[in-house]
Amino acid sequence: MRFHRFGRHLIRVACFILFASTLLHAQGTTNNFTNGSGDGTWENPANWSLGHVPLSTEDVTIGGSLAARIAPSDTSVQSIRSLTMTGTSTLNFQGLELDIAQPSSVASGSTITVQHPTGCPPLTTLVLASTSTLTVSGTLTVEGPCAVLRGAGTVIVKGHFDWIAPSSNLPGPTLGGDPGGTLNVMAGVGTLAITGTKHGLSTYTINNQHTVTWPNGASIQAGNGAVFNNLDGGTVSLLLGTQTFDNSLGGATPQFNNSGTFNSPGTFTFTGVPFTNTVTNGIPGTVGAGGNLVFGGGYTQTAGPTTLTTSVGPSGSISVGAAGFNLNGGILNGTGTITGNVINNGGHVQPGLSPTPGTLTITGNYTQGAGGILDLALAGTTAGNFSVLAISGTATLGGTLNALSFGGFTPPASSSFQVMTFASRTGDFTTNNLTVNGVALTKNFHTGDLTLVVKHRRGQITSQ
Repeated sequence: MRFHRFGRHLIRVACFILFASTLLHAQGTTNNFTNGSGDGTWENPANWSLGHVPLSTEDVTIGGSLAARIAPSDTSVQSIRSLTMTGTSTLNFQGLELDIAQPSSVASGSTITVQHPTGCPPLTTLVLASTSTLTVSGTLTVEGPCAVLRGAGTVIVKGHFDWIAPSSNLPGPTLGGDPGGTLNVMAGVGTLAITGTKHGLSTYTINNQHTVTWPNGASIQAGNGAVFNNLDGGTVSLLLGTQTFDNSLGGATPQFNNSGTFNSPGTFTFTGVPFTNTVTNGIPGTVGAGGNLVFGGGYTQTAGPTTLTTSVGPSGSISVGAAGFNLNGGILNGTGTITGNVINNGGHVQPGLSPTPGTLTITGNYTQGAGGILDLALAGTTAGNFSVLAISGTATLGGTLNALSFGGFTPPASSSFQVMTFASRTGDFTTNNLTVNGVALTKNFHTGDLTLVVKHRRGQITSQ
């Protein structure tokens, strides 16, 4: 009997030890960077509170004003459970890989630098596992050729993310390489600064809800299904000059989706990358072309305005590829030029800066389906005082035509307004709202234009 009781006691003790061991493993053991040797290196056991270089099961803390660095060594991969940086601490590593498995944080004032200052190989890589979330309230920098941030984990930027490429033809820093990785620039606080020339984006998703700065000469070379979402509250701040976003990495087609603010004062070119202006959380995107926006992969808008204007640059123009400008919702307005075909299936086309009239030029064909609407503002009888849609190719017409008064303007008797020009035309508008301040107008189609003509004065019976 005593033997059996003793045996049961041993079993309980063994179970407790196993439970405690499992719990300790799940929680991890903290290994603090102390810089005890004074040389600042990660690889020196004397710099750690546990007397050894961190293990893959340990939580690492770097605090105060301590500066740690990981230099290339015989150990090309360093793996830790988690990383916590506090105070004004810094971590800089080059020429190897640091793997982080669990949620980690970089406090305001602290900095992680993934830096590769010379040619490659080798790579300098920060890898976040799918179970890892790195919350950056301080600064995370990915800098230089062959510097890589990858893994299926998530980076939450509440401070600064600096994406720095060399000013040369060397391969730039890359985000991605493993499906599922995400960089979230948080609303009201986060900033993504793109610096230098070439930047790689592969299999990764960027979600911006605050500020992205994109300077002259900077490019993103994307591929393998990468996605850039400029969400509601997000602003892509493009500086005057030239910028590109292309599909040069190949694989699944990357995508740029805008439901925030995207204003280009210079020349921005999308090559092989579809652009969609849409809506999230009920907030539509805004696109401003003050310079020249080139959408080589086509342009689709489901909500929000696209405006061609000189208010954000020297001119306003948009070029689209073979896929055309697909207006499925929202507004297309302005006084610039669209090069390519425009297909209006469910949006408003408003020549001028609504409600001010102006001329919108389409160097290509214009097709307006049953759900499309053309709004024409009238403010006077002389050129420049009424809206004009100038089409160099074929106008294929349907949907709705609206004539609107601007500034209380009332069309005088016998006045006419040449509101559309084209090389050829098929079809006609099916719904015509052509009474302006009580004055009815009628449509006159000629070989190369549409003219609205006053037929009757106020109070007279009108037939349209």
